[in-house]
Amino acid sequence: QLQGTLRERPLAGTGNIQIAPENIQIDALHLSSGQANITASGILGNASDLQWNLDISDFADILPDMSGTLSGSGTVRNKMTSPALTMELSGDSLVVPQLELQQINAKADIDLSWDKPFTVDLSVNNLQSGENLIEKITFNSKGYLKDHTAELFAHHELAELSLALAGGYDNEQWQGTINQLLLDSNDIGAWKTKNPTQLRASAKAAKLDALCLHHETSQLCANGAWDADNTNTGGHITLKEFPLNALSAWFPETLTGVGGMFSLVADASMQEQLQATVQADITPGKIQYATLKKEGVLSHEGMKLDLQLQDDGLDADVWLSVNSNIISGSLQSPQLLKKDTEDSPSLDGKIKIKAQNFELVETLVADIQDLDASIDCDFRILGTLAKPEINGKGKLDIQKILIPVAGLELSDTRLNILADNSNVTIKGTFNTPNGSMVLDGKALIDAEQNYPASATLKAHNFRLVNLPQIRVFLDSDLLLKKTQDLTQLTGTITIPKAAVLLRDLPKGASTASPDVVIVQEKQEEEGEKSPLQMNLKVSLGNKVHFAGLGVNAFIEGQLALTAEPDEQMLGSGEFHIKEGSYRAYGQDLEIETGVISFPGGPLTQPGINLRATRTIGDVVAGIYAIGPASKPRITTFSRPPMSEGHTISYLITGTAPSSGSGGAKLSIGRQINNKLSVSVGTDTKTGDSEFIARYRLSRRVSVQ
Repeated sequence: QLQGTLRERPLAGTGNIQIAPENIQIDALHLSSGQANITASGILGNASDLQWNLDISDFADILPDMSGTLSGSGTVRNKMTSPALTMELSGDSLVVPQLELQQINAKADIDLSWDKPFTVDLSVNNLQSGENLIEKITFNSKGYLKDHTAELFAHHELAELSLALAGGYDNEQWQGTINQLLLDSNDIGAWKTKNPTQLRASAKAAKLDALCLHHETSQLCANGAWDADNTNTGGHITLKEFPLNALSAWFPETLTGVGGMFSLVADASMQEQLQATVQADITPGKIQYATLKKEGVLSHEGMKLDLQLQDDGLDADVWLSVNSNIISGSLQSPQLLKKDTEDSPSLDGKIKIKAQNFELVETLVADIQDLDASIDCDFRILGTLAKPEINGKGKLDIQKILIPVAGLELSDTRLNILADNSNVTIKGTFNTPNGSMVLDGKALIDAEQNYPASATLKAHNFRLVNLPQIRVFLDSDLLLKKTQDLTQLTGTITIPKAAVLLRDLPKGASTASPDVVIVQEKQEEEGEKSPLQMNLKVSLGNKVHFAGLGVNAFIEGQLALTAEPDEQMLGSGEFHIKEGSYRAYGQDLEIETGVISFPGGPLTQPGINLRATRTIGDVVAGIYAIGPASKPRITTFSRPPMSEGHTISYLITGTAPSSGSGGAKLSIGRQINNKLSVSVGTDTKTGDSEFIARYRLSRRVSVQ
């Protein structure tokens, strides 16, 4: 007998078990945990005859991380050294960590003496892992150990898979044929075999003869072998005439068709060394596109790739041409994969880019328009992998480019790269209407020094953003410097003029109510962490105008930003609000004083000091907002002094409260739950206040 509790569930067991040298007798065994029950009766031994039953109403009664129901029954017969087993299982809504299925049914009849035929049938519905859902899986196998068949079917929303095998297991090896393999994809069509393929597998070796999948005129073939000693390990893959347009499901919407055929031949073997060859090519074709501005057809001249890994060395060549824009390159490294040497592998390579037609770029990248540019690069790569030497030059000329997402328009822009052994210099000029930005940088290609580099970025009246609601101009004098252990950013950033009209908060820009408490396992620090050491001075000129969130004013001032790597950015300085108004109580109040201050702490914790007034004749009514910007303390004041109710009346209505009937009412309330709400109201005319509680009894009846 067994009694007690397990994980707060009743645990019980009854039965009689007798153990003898030749057998085990089990009579009326019954185990239960919660609503889960297991029963068994019979004998196990030289002449086994046992029956068992399983009834689990909720798997959580047995394993806390699981749920669902499972029921089944089965038998164990014959000798325990080679028993005959039967089993039937049925489960619903089974959930285990990271995996769940709606339904499972399994049935098996297996004699492990293998003198009789066996059958195994499995059916699974709606197996889900994360976002992947396999709607149907079936597996069926029958026959003898040395002569049997197996069939597998799986249906996913993207594709169906069918597999049929026939063979047998003998002398510790399975040998047979793949009679059918079908992969029916919604995107790339149905690929299937036409002829059976031989397959052999054991714990020490495996071999697959040529397995070929066909789809229309395309053919994908693979064969390979493996052994534990790597004396006969390798493979061969060929892909013939695969149409690029078959990949249209992954094309951007603006790309309506791509002509050309892709072919591939790849071989690999692993004995003492890895040997591999890859040859790939794309035949010439047409590229069709359709944007909001126009439709068109471009030509591409194809692609060729030749790669060889032999005797620890690499030899690779690539050539690609689209719309007469050509990219080509080569790389040779005789000892790239050699391990028993202290010398770094030598390099000998070339990279060439020649391009001046960029219609395809505008088609693929919606945020680039009116691109008129040219690229001319020619580099030679020598030296070693640890210390490469690059010689050559590259030039990017942009006559015109428009980036609509920022309203950024560049013209007469140039970027030049000059490589001299390990030294690389970059010089660029970026021009906007009546403004420019100059980039001047250099770098040393030296892994031992962690690739030191430095660059200056100087801008004058550079129009950074030019949108209907936002216009920003930039002056800058920045230095970015990278040494072996540190990256530094220093200098000044000035916004001489800007106009920002913020009609609404950006989508998703909302904050929790102050009384909401978020509980986390680990409290995260506020503020963004800096990836580098920073010492910046940020200034706003006297022509920076902001309108939004109740503020309509000019803002000026400066802020010193400092940061150490992996620490929060700190700010010290003030921004002053002048010549503007602040909307409160439904009125535009004149800002007399407005300061946003950063006392040297994190940027997420600025302070605010705001004084705004409304003048009606000889009466001045106003508000103070002072304290943390996230939750300032707001008070009212007036000249001459008067009660808060009278002050609010002047702010809202522009008049004093009358002695007659009440006027407008200002209420501040809160919804406690879906039935109860409370509020406090002040009559702007009389100054009287009231507390209101409202409880909804039904859809049509409330008590207040």
